[in-house]
Amino acid sequence: MKILKCILSAALLSTGAASAQTDSQFVEITGKSVFTQNNSWKMFANIEDALNAYAGSWVGLQNIYVEDKEIVQASIQQTYVPDPNSSSPRLIGTGKIISGAATIPTRSFISIDGDRLLLEIVAEDGGVSPYSGFVEYGAVIWFPRYFVLTYDYQSDSFMRGDRGIIMVSSGRRYVEMPGSGFKGYMEMRGELVKDDNRIDLKKINSTRSTQFSLPKSSLQD
Repeated sequence: MKILKCILSAALLSTGAASAQTDSQFVEITGKSVFTQNNSWKMFANIEDALNAYAGSWVGLQNIYVEDKEIVQASIQQTYVPDPNSSSPRLIGTGKIISGAATIPTRSFISIDGDRLLLEIVAEDGGVSPYSGFVEYGAVIWFPRYFVLTYDYQSDSFMRGDRGIIMVSSGRRYVEMPGSGFKGYMEMRGELVKDDNRIDLKKINSTRSTQFSLPKSSLQD
């Protein structure tokens, strides 16, 4: 259980920046076909649109991989609401990661920092990990704010599909777990949709990957 929670904690960036609003927050990419209109990636008009994209309540799944092997699948619940006590645009995020019997609560804040976004992830012990989000068309690319760990990153891309607005996330993080002997890279891939689509998390099987073993040797990039 302790190792599983460590693995889920490594995915906090993915859930800290996981949710979105409505297609009114996006500029439509030009396309004439019905498929393109209904399945097109979105573009942000400005940094405010990128911030607003993270407002709302979302659910979905996240998979964690080591050397392209899936070791954990977790269900995600995440909600962002405007901070009523902030004089400038700021979102308060709360949620949880669920995998089998393990549940990790999440708390974060997203605000505007000049020409980029600022994500502050609050750990269970109260520690804060800051990330800067750079906007590229319809995606936000997250890096550690002080670029100490450049191998820690995540990309969030937004699109409209048959189920509504979807956020597709992918990232990579270097993790050390002394208790398990693991030291190497974990990849996170996830997809969340607005919960207006009424996805029933009780029907999502997030227990199938809770039995796993980690490589004992260090992984090479």
